[in-house]
Amino acid sequence: MAAGTTEERLGITEFTTVGAGINGVLKQRFRDFVVNEIDASGHVVELTQPAISFYHPSDPKPALDFTVPPEIREKASEVLGPAGLSALEDLEESVLSGNLEKVAEFPCSSDKSARTRMHMFIKEHFSALTSSTVGFT
Repeated sequence: MAAGTTEERLGITEFTTVGAGINGVLKQRFRDFVVNEIDASGHVVELTQPAISFYHPSDPKPALDFTVPPEIREKASEVLGPAGLSALEDLEESVLSGNLEKVAEFPCSSDKSARTRMHMFIKEHFSALTSSTVGFT
């Protein structure tokens, strides 16, 4: 509501609460949601590094148990399709050789329920992975 706008001018004549109620301002711009962190000394904390790394480059990379069990391969072929199974196997090979930065691209349908099945399959059988759909709304 603009400053000075009253409920009556907008047609609001009844309230669900008894009493005068409270006044407030609805947030609508991104800057309305900016939060400044204050340290123990009362100073505004500023970000001095654009990213924080939890691993030092000299630290060994964390182990990732990522194998596609034989009993899952048939189900993977059903849900992901033959090309999806191939992409999953390529991902498995990369991870087992130490490449934890590999991104696997699975061909998917424009059918939302088929994409949901893919995401659920990955979540159920490969919880260390994160899946997302790119290019569909």
